[in-house]
Amino acid sequence: MKKDFIHANVLMVGGAFAAQSGAYLYHLLVGRMLPPSEYGILQSLISLSNIITVPLVMLNMMMVKFVAQFAGFGEHGKINFLYYRLTAYFWKILVIGGIIFLIFSGPVLSFLHISSFGSFVFLDIALFFGLLQILNRSIIQGISKFFELVVANVIESYGKLALGILAVLVGWGSTGAFGAFVLAGVFTYLYTLIVIEKNMSRSVVAADIGWRRIGSESVISFIMTMSMIAFFNVDVVLVRHFLPGEAGTYAALSVLGKIIYFGSAPIANTMLPLVSAAYAKGDGYHKMFLYSLGLTALLAGGISFVYWMFPEIVIRALIGAKYVSAASYLPMFGLFLSVCALVNVVTMFYFGAHKATPIFFMPVAAVAQASVIWFFHSTLANVIGVSLAVTASLLGVLLLYYAYAARSKIALRYHSRL
Repeated sequence: MKKDFIHANVLMVGGAFAAQSGAYLYHLLVGRMLPPSEYGILQSLISLSNIITVPLVMLNMMMVKFVAQFAGFGEHGKINFLYYRLTAYFWKILVIGGIIFLIFSGPVLSFLHISSFGSFVFLDIALFFGLLQILNRSIIQGISKFFELVVANVIESYGKLALGILAVLVGWGSTGAFGAFVLAGVFTYLYTLIVIEKNMSRSVVAADIGWRRIGSESVISFIMTMSMIAFFNVDVVLVRHFLPGEAGTYAALSVLGKIIYFGSAPIANTMLPLVSAAYAKGDGYHKMFLYSLGLTALLAGGISFVYWMFPEIVIRALIGAKYVSAASYLPMFGLFLSVCALVNVVTMFYFGAHKATPIFFMPVAAVAQASVIWFFHSTLANVIGVSLAVTASLLGVLLLYYAYAARSKIALRYHSRL
């Protein structure tokens, strides 16, 4: 188990490095090609899409957990039934949900000071088409096909890069650059569909997979996902609203900070299906959590240290000299996203190991962060300071709970609490 765990982490972290290299080449080149005002709009759209797609991330986490448990018991028929049943259901949602989403485009565009309706159309397509892509990814991750998952991430990353640069070159600005996300997602979906066809049978037999249990645990998944995404996206949206002149600078910080979070996220993503499968079979899983926490701290802390020592060099090299004004904020912002990365590992562990109570601390922290920023946003330093203080407090509470639970041998199941 330890050998498989380390091998999976090496593959996922290495794959994440390849994929993130493409993602940040995208931001590096597009950020240099667009003026700061347009780049601020682009980052606002990306952050808004991250917030709105919370149900998709929730779906991914929930599916990975249950698919890993079914695979652990060799119940492949349940995986087939779950996949094809949900695929048919999601296709029905695409048209109805897309129309409803477009109806509310006006207020959102006004809030973000964006005039392009085309940007919102792309956001609509990305959100609802993403349902199918996320479903496929979760199956692939749940059955531990980590190499195929890495390939999908690389296709999406470099698809965004190539299409985004092309869109800006032909003069489509931030709207075209954001549209690249949609087309890259289509290509990725087609690849994941091929992988699914190779690893699953077309023969579908109705099976009792525990829909009530899935539904109840989806509530926990939604709370956890919504809170996690809010921590490093709501701040971007609020800065765009309250400090539009600083939005470009904050967008640059957000891009660099997410290198830390998404660069270390594969460790938690690898841990989740392995912990879920171990829990289902009654095997030990605490060492996997501690390994994951230590690896994340090492990776996130290393990047954050570089940001602390060489902020101006990092910004000039990765974003461009016109964003060098963000250098003074980068050390603190890097620390903020490092804390978010650690919170992600701890909460992923709780989710995979069926421990419910500590996850409910997350929405409290997310609401506190947004509320305090709403009233105290005079400078970017204030915004970052609030975010860091809230997430650091949350991490402390989560780790204290783990220490208390481990000492008292507490094991709380979600379904026993709902």
